Amino acid sequence: MKFLISINNKIFEEYSPRELVETFISLDKNNCIAGAEIYINLINDVERKYSLELVRYMKDMNWIVQIHSVDLSNLNEDTIKKFLSYYNELSLVYGKKIKITIHPAEE
Repeated sequence: MKFLISINNKIFEEYSPRELVETFISLDKNNCIAGAEIYINLINDVERKYSLELVRYMKDMNWIVQIHSVDLSNLNEDTIKKFLSYYNELSLVYGKKIKITIHPAEE
């Protein structure tokens, strides 16, 4: 059985993206990790940069990427454009179209 690891932005202060992925790999003795679900504040440029670097390492592992988001029903047009720009950046990191699951972190 494979599973996703849930990562929130609080761990970003503890590990670099590379250290985080290497830690997960070292703990995954039975090769059970299928990917990660990342909660970030997409409007925060530092968190965006961190998560893009993290996704580069996840790509090398051929992991699934899921992104938590805020409640999409309450977003304004500018924020939605920022989200779409970020998701485009993720696709460019993978070098092809990728599927990203978007759902509110609260649900």
